[in-house]
Amino acid sequence: MTDLSDSCTSTRCTNTHPVSGFAAPLLISGILTSAFNIIPALVIPLFFGAALVAYSALLRRDLKPLAFISGLRGGFIVFAVLSIVYAAAIGVDVWNPGLYRREFKFVVPFSYFIIFSAFFYHDQVARAIKYALIATAFFSLAWLIFGLVDPAFASRLLYPYRGHMWEYAGTALPIYLGPFMTHSAAGGFYATLAFLQLGILIDEPDTRIRRLAIASLFMAVSCLVLTGSRAFLLASFSVSALSLAAYVSRPLRRRCGLSTTALIGASGIAGIGVMALAFIQLAPRFLVSPPSSAGPGSAAISAGKTPTRAQNVDTRLRLWRIAASDFLQSPIIGVGASRFDDDPRVLSTIPIQTRDALGLKINWTAPVSYLHAPLVRINVSRDAFHTDQEAHNVYLNVLAEGGVVFFAIFVGVYTALGRRLYHVFLRGPADEKGLARGTLYALAMVAVASFFGMNLFTVIPMVTILSVAAFLLRPRTCPSPRS
Repeated sequence: MTDLSDSCTSTRCTNTHPVSGFAAPLLISGILTSAFNIIPALVIPLFFGAALVAYSALLRRDLKPLAFISGLRGGFIVFAVLSIVYAAAIGVDVWNPGLYRREFKFVVPFSYFIIFSAFFYHDQVARAIKYALIATAFFSLAWLIFGLVDPAFASRLLYPYRGHMWEYAGTALPIYLGPFMTHSAAGGFYATLAFLQLGILIDEPDTRIRRLAIASLFMAVSCLVLTGSRAFLLASFSVSALSLAAYVSRPLRRRCGLSTTALIGASGIAGIGVMALAFIQLAPRFLVSPPSSAGPGSAAISAGKTPTRAQNVDTRLRLWRIAASDFLQSPIIGVGASRFDDDPRVLSTIPIQTRDALGLKINWTAPVSYLHAPLVRINVSRDAFHTDQEAHNVYLNVLAEGGVVFFAIFVGVYTALGRRLYHVFLRGPADEKGLARGTLYALAMVAVASFFGMNLFTVIPMVTILSVAAFLLRPRTCPSPRS
C-alpha cells in the first residue's frame, strides 16, 4: 500500500476494498462524537477501526505492516510509543487509565489519524464529512438556545461528566461551556468548527453546502465568543490577521499560491467575531442568579468555585518558569514523559478546592527522586499523581518532559502534517479543497492557541482535526490485485 504519497493526490481509487465501507461511518461517528468530549464514546470507533486494520492486514493483505508504520503515520506512532515506553522505563504505571485521560490523552486523537488514514474511502465520504461538520454546528446552536432558557440544566444522561452549561470565572459575564467540561475545550471545538466551515464556504463547489456553511459558521463563531476563551479568540484573530497580511503582500500571495477569495474569507472571520461580540451581552439577560440552595447545577455554577482569570494568569506564568527550568536542567531527554506534574512546585499551584475535588491522597510536599547525569535530570519517583496540571504551553511541556529529542519528533510530525495538507489543497480533488483549507486554518489556529494550553495534544479539538486530516491524507493509489 502506498502510504500518504505526495504524488497522485488527485487520483481516485476505484478498487475500494469492502473494509473501507465500514471505516467511513466509524470515522464520521468520531467527528460527531467529538462535539461531546466524551472519551469513552470516542474510543469505540478506534476499537472497531483497529479491528478493521487487523482484519485487512492479516487476512486480506491489503495493509503491509512496514507501509502502515512508515511516513507521517509512522511519526505519530513513534511519538506515542516512545512516550509510553519512556514513562514505563522510569517507573510510571502505563496501564493506569488515568494516564490516558490526562497526560497521555494525545493517544486518542493520534490513534484516529493512525487508524483512519490507512483506508481507502468512497468519493462521497467528503460530502458526508461536510454534512457531519454542519450538523455539529446546528446542534451547537440548539444546545446554546437550551442553555439560555435553562442555565442551571444538569443531566447525567446527556453528559456524564458535568451537566452544567454555564460557568462563572471571577468575571461579571458567564462563560458558555455547552456540552464541554471547560471553556478552553468549548472554545477549541467552536474555533476549529468555525475554520473548517470557513474552508468549506470558500472552496465548496456545491451551492447548497456552501449556504449551509455560512449559517453554521455564524453559529460556531457565536458560541466561540460566548466561551470567553482568550487563547482561542486570540488565535482565531491572529490567523485571520496573518491571512489578511498575506493578501496585502502580493508577492507572498503568488509564492504561496493562495487565492484572493481564500485570504479575504479567512480574514472575514474576524469581522464575524466582532459582530458576535454583541451577542455575548444577551447572555446575562437570560441567566438566573446562581442558586443559593443545593440542587441540580447549583455547585456547577457557583461563583466561588473557580479561580479568577488574574489568578490563572499568575499560575500559568509560574508553570512556564518551572517548565523552562526542567528543560534547562535536562535538555536532552527532559524530566520524563508524563512527569511534569509529579513535582511539589507544580502541585503547589493547584488550588486547595481542586486538590480536594481530585480525591487523591497525595503528600503534596514529598521530596522527588531524580536520576542525575551530565545534562540529564529524570524524575524517577515512585509517585505518579496524574493531576490535570500541565505547563499550559504545549511546546514548553514537551521540552520539559522529553527534551530536544521528543520536541524534534513533535515539530517534525506536525510540520509534515501541515505540508501534506497544503499539498492536497493545491493538487487534490475539487470537492476536498475546502476541507483541506479548513483543516489547515484550524491546525494553524490550534498551534497558536497551544502557546497557552496543551491544545495540540488534547482530545478536543484534535479528534475533529485529525479525523478530517486522516480522510484527506488517505492512500490515493490503488493496491495491486491480490495474486
